[in-house]
Amino acid sequence: MEMLASHTLKLLGPETKILKKDQRLFAQGEPADTIDIITSGLAKVVYLTFEGNERVKSFFAPGQMIGHISIPKPGNKYLYELICLEDSTFLRFSALKLYQSMKESPTLSQYFLEALLNLAEKKQRREYEFLCLSIEERYQLALQRFSQYSSINQKDLVSYLGVTEVGLSRIKTRLNLKSSAISL
Repeated sequence: MEMLASHTLKLLGPETKILKKDQRLFAQGEPADTIDIITSGLAKVVYLTFEGNERVKSFFAPGQMIGHISIPKPGNKYLYELICLEDSTFLRFSALKLYQSMKESPTLSQYFLEALLNLAEKKQRREYEFLCLSIEERYQLALQRFSQYSSINQKDLVSYLGVTEVGLSRIKTRLNLKSSAISL
């Protein structure tokens, strides 16, 4: 966000959205016509299954951007929803206005290119972790990444990791046994 001058932001006319814990910024199936940047708080992005169960895709912290990644067009719909885990604040931009403004502003284009590259890196890292790391390694990484966020509960963590609560309990037991054996 620091790279974008305040006058550039004002030209884009963002709307400030202030949400309470458990409120949704957008829901799955709603028109995807905005780009949002979280400026405070913490949120989770979830897919809803046909049975109504949540699958945590990721967590979003200040400075991160979310939106439908395509050229803005009528009919784009969110495939996921964003739910606040804490009281949170967002800057909401019109995706169409943003897209048009990027054509005219190298600074704005550069900012959003970097944001998209960061998002692509995050997705690649998550894919690698799912395909190449053991569940114990993924759990330890999640603890490192999210330790400062007490608002991430065990239900969300197991969904993010792709295990059950029983499975996570077993992982914790195995890791505790390993650390006990090492300290002997």
